Amino acid sequence: MLWAPLTMNDGNRIPRIAYGTWRRGNGEEAIAYVSNALSVGFTHIDSAQVYKNEAEAGAAIRASGLKREDIFITTKYSSLADIDTSIRNSCDWFGVDSVDLYLIHGPNHAKPDIPTIWKKMEGINEAGLAKSIGVSKFMVSHLEILLESANIRPAVNQIMVHPQVMHIQGPVIEFCKKEGIVLIPTYSPLIHYSDGLVARLAHEIAQRLGVKPEQVLIAWSKSKGVVVVTSSTKKERLEDIFSAGELELSPEDIKAIDAAGLADTQELPTPAMYAKKTVSSTPS
Repeated sequence: MLWAPLTMNDGNRIPRIAYGTWRRGNGEEAIAYVSNALSVGFTHIDSAQVYKNEAEAGAAIRASGLKREDIFITTKYSSLADIDTSIRNSCDWFGVDSVDLYLIHGPNHAKPDIPTIWKKMEGINEAGLAKSIGVSKFMVSHLEILLESANIRPAVNQIMVHPQVMHIQGPVIEFCKKEGIVLIPTYSPLIHYSDGLVARLAHEIAQRLGVKPEQVLIAWSKSKGVVVVTSSTKKERLEDIFSAGELELSPEDIKAIDAAGLADTQELPTPAMYAKKTVSSTPS
């Protein structure tokens, strides 16, 4: 099945591919971007309080004509207001009674501390305002603190996942697998260097398989069992990304990409570099 959903540790299911609204602005342009994704077949919208475009995403969802139960909404607490106000604001901006997944946007937003804010998250879940709860950018030490006092386990951890950082993220990835916590990349897996080893290998594999390099990297991400997130603004590229759900890489190709990521000597990417470097010549 194309992009068959994953079952989280709370029994709820999450679509395997999402459209992210990070850096997609607001107003009519943001509505158009989300509408594009919905028209292609995306049913999972990944947003956050700090993106300030939850209302636009909600408007696009309503305009799509899709039923609420056919859309999965992820958003994040970014500590712009107290958490109880924040979740209600997010629901109001999306125009829904509850979101499907609510995340703490990072350890720096866990104020005054992780156990206290997670207890608030559990209350949000129990009140029915978020069907599932989780975290973002939490490393093993943060997760261990959370799990020591948690009554509800985090369903998701949203962290950086791409070939060049797998050796760094290995401990938290393995910890999440052991604890049954689904991983969502914090940024699109298509963000890679145009002249790096991973990018060159993606081009080689794509030529052999008759697909596009970005589809190879999407398939690599899918092979790792993560939820894939993209923020492309172009409908044609969204169609390519969505159709990559049908692409299965061989174990040899997956291992080769893993090795290329480890061997890639370029400086590790940061969000500020993302706008400049991409795997293809076509801007997202």
